[in-house]
Amino acid sequence: MSKLSPAPVSGRSPGTVSALESRVIAAMGEGVVEDMYRLSPVQEGMFFQSLGSENPDLYLVQQRIEIDGLLDVAGFQRAWSLVVDRHPALRSAFGMSASGSAIQLVCAGAELAVEVCDLERHENPDNAITARFEEDRQLGFELDRPPLMRLVLFRLGGGRYELLWSYHHLVLDAWSTAIVLDEVFKAYDHIAQGREPDLPAVPPFRDFIESINPADTGPMESFWRQQLKGFDHPTRMTHPAPGVKQKLVRQSRTLPGGLAADVRLLARHEQVTLNSV
Repeated sequence: MSKLSPAPVSGRSPGTVSALESRVIAAMGEGVVEDMYRLSPVQEGMFFQSLGSENPDLYLVQQRIEIDGLLDVAGFQRAWSLVVDRHPALRSAFGMSASGSAIQLVCAGAELAVEVCDLERHENPDNAITARFEEDRQLGFELDRPPLMRLVLFRLGGGRYELLWSYHHLVLDAWSTAIVLDEVFKAYDHIAQGREPDLPAVPPFRDFIESINPADTGPMESFWRQQLKGFDHPTRMTHPAPGVKQKLVRQSRTLPGGLAADVRLLARHEQVTLNSV
């Protein structure tokens, strides 16, 4: 397997991720690693909290989607496979480098299978679906086994289906799920009409990672060390235990009306969230 260079912002040698790379190769075979780079700051936060949590469903998101009309399951499977193949973020494995930093590997051939569950003659399909949702939550995800998504298609009869779509928040957020679903159903429409799916090219996720991760993090570290000066214990990320008092501090800053309106206008124009702006 040829060695790959990590994104320039990481400043690491490919050899430093040999343990993660070896696990991925053992699970998926030689030649599967296409690229490697660091995580976004938000991804890093979720990744490290996931490592330290005993809850299998931490950052596991589930969507229940109703589908009306006759569905070609093979075409539906192909549409999902095509979209997963388009987006490196959906084919990424996550782990630690030898230097102790979080890293993600983009993997080729990360297959997303659609499991079909036939409930046409089930006396209470809604209960069966609810039970399967809970069972799925307990499965969690192995972060070094892409893709970090699962699909279960429930056939209900009468041209009705329900889809259980589970994914780890590391690879998708609420904004991007809408994009993925739109692409899946556009691709499926083309396939159902006997046409080859024609979706516009997408920029590599690596470009986004490089754009938000500065090469020099020294100023940011200095800022936060100053802000957190005096703290000598970790901040709890969960509810405190019974009988333990916890002081929460909320800080806010009000933007002038004109500036707030400009920020909303910019977000709408660029089709991003206010948080991104």
